[in-house]
Amino acid sequence: MNAIMSPSVMPAQSSSGQHIAMLEIQDLHVSYGKTQALHGINLTVRKGEVVALIGANGAGKSTTLRAISGLLKPTAGQILYQGNNIAGVAADRIVAQGIAQSPEERHIWPTMTVYENLTLGAYLCKKNAEVENRVAVVYHRFPRLKERHRQLAGTLSGGEQQMLAIGRALMSEPSLLLLDEPSLGLSPRMAEEVFEFVREINAHGVTVVLVEQNVYNALSVSSRAYVYETGKVVAEKEAAGLLDDPELLNAYLGA
Repeated sequence: MNAIMSPSVMPAQSSSGQHIAMLEIQDLHVSYGKTQALHGINLTVRKGEVVALIGANGAGKSTTLRAISGLLKPTAGQILYQGNNIAGVAADRIVAQGIAQSPEERHIWPTMTVYENLTLGAYLCKKNAEVENRVAVVYHRFPRLKERHRQLAGTLSGGEQQMLAIGRALMSEPSLLLLDEPSLGLSPRMAEEVFEFVREINAHGVTVVLVEQNVYNALSVSSRAYVYETGKVVAEKEAAGLLDDPELLNAYLGA
């Protein structure tokens, strides 16, 4: 059954009752040239969770996502996905293993139609009938995209473009979805819609790692959160507990 249409799931457990780690990052270091961006990051994402990465601009959150998705090669450390180290693996091979990213600022192709943008998200799928089935699933999840099936993506509103970016990522049928600033530039109402989509996607079986500047939106859909400061994780808490910790929010986020 299609991953984004499967029955609701809770975080999976092993026979011993322990939650299964889908993703483990161990002592991860990433640099841009001579500038070190991540300084020994450690985090865990369990199957079925929504985990938020929060912190000020430039703290290393997006860099973490780019390293997971293969767009950046770590200088040290491990990224274990379902037990296999994918640090430094090519991005297309990581997509094939079940990880997809909806990037910051969307990066849709503006001169291509909504439909064409979506089909590019299924570039690893070789069967036309299966591609069409995946498009139908995305249209079911995002009816507004179906209404704009043949419309050029560059003419969509900001919220519609964000739906398209998420829909394109879902076309690869990921088990793990990385969302980078999904509410960036959106009105409060449209941001609320996008986060409702995150809840629905997660309820249908997709594990989500979320980077989001709006702390309260991020924590409203997350089970846990990691707080970043200057390339380091400085705290990890249940989302509800973090909302109730104003000292921590003020110290690291200025909230």
